[in-house]
Amino acid sequence: MSSCGAQSGYVTNDEDCDDFDVLISPEGAEFCDDQDNDCDGSVDEDAVDALEWYLDYDGDGYGNEAVVSLSCEMSSGYSALAGDCDDLREQTHPLAFELCDGLDNDCDLEIDEDAIDLLTFYVDADGDGFGDVTNPVQACAQDASTALAGDDCDDQDMT
Repeated sequence: MSSCGAQSGYVTNDEDCDDFDVLISPEGAEFCDDQDNDCDGSVDEDAVDALEWYLDYDGDGYGNEAVVSLSCEMSSGYSALAGDCDDLREQTHPLAFELCDGLDNDCDLEIDEDAIDLLTFYVDADGDGFGDVTNPVQACAQDASTALAGDDCDDQDMT
């Protein structure tokens, strides 16, 4: 055994691909460091410190946590951020604004809550189709207890 091979325990030019680095040997673990740590002729493959990347089909910056790739570098079409609840809709991801559209736009398992396009209706206590301007209601859709107009001067009297 040569003095160069004694550094890592392998004979020079036999199995060891770097006689001067004890962390590089045929039994070495592969790391994301642009080196062939395990002397198999490939660099950074199956690295122990590889990162998780999530398929981002819609390109919104958030990926599908059910489709994960482990690698040292992010591939095209992947994201470092998970949490996309609908990876076919670019407008749907954890930081999206909630809209009145019957969908969970912000991936929080709630539909149309705190939507940015809420409409203003007015409580119509007497059912005459005119509501009380001092009693507004924000909602995505009108229900039977509200009116579009808020100009009822006495919401306790239909006449």
